[in-house]
Amino acid sequence: MGLWQTLFGSKNPSKQQARERALAWWQQNGKTSAKCDICANEVSANEGYLLHSAEVLQSDNYIDFCCQKMAEGVTRSAGSLGIDPTVFGAAKAAEITLILNSAVAGRDQVIAKIKSQTTPWLVCETCLSRRFPKIAATV
Repeated sequence: MGLWQTLFGSKNPSKQQARERALAWWQQNGKTSAKCDICANEVSANEGYLLHSAEVLQSDNYIDFCCQKMAEGVTRSAGSLGIDPTVFGAAKAAEITLILNSAVAGRDQVIAKIKSQTTPWLVCETCLSRRFPKIAATV
């Protein structure tokens, strides 16, 4: 298997294939640790899984998680914009928040952001299980 395929692989890797890619990546870069690209927790050398953006895009679970996080950020920042139920009324504040959430947390924007990532994603065991259950369930 060539280095490109080892690092970027197919659209549907098994858990073992993703692990093998990570091992090759660890050997190539010589690092002793790195951050999980999903949760930012520390991943020790020779641990984790390496996924390509095309594989990350196959996880509706992860895309939904990203949309939810973006919406939470918008909701929090809505208060800083003066969207306050005591000023605008609860119904109007909810309507403005809904519009902002729809505009910012759009699924298309999340997908475009994931597609723009040109380097492989290092994913810890926990995030693989939580966000990529189809890969985690394979051998």
